Amino acid sequence: MSIVDEGIKVKDHENLRRDPYSKAIVNVDKNEYMAYVGKRKRTERLEYVEHQVFDLKNDIKDIKDMLQRLVTK
Repeated sequence: MSIVDEGIKVKDHENLRRDPYSKAIVNVDKNEYMAYVGKRKRTERLEYVEHQVFDLKNDIKDIKDMLQRLVTK
C-alpha cells in the first residue's frame, strides 16, 4: 500500500496526507513533486555555474598578479 492509500487526509489540503506511522505530512501530487525536482536541479546547476565563475575570476586575478610581477622585475 502507498501513502496515498493509507495516509490520513490533511484537513483543507487535497494533496497532503499524514503518514500514520511516522506522522510526517507527505505531498502526494506527482506534478508538484516533479516541479520541485526540476526547480532543485536548476538551482543546483546555477550554484555550479556560479562556483565555476568564482573560480575563473580567482584564476584570472592570479594570472594578472603574476603578469604584474613579471613586468615589474
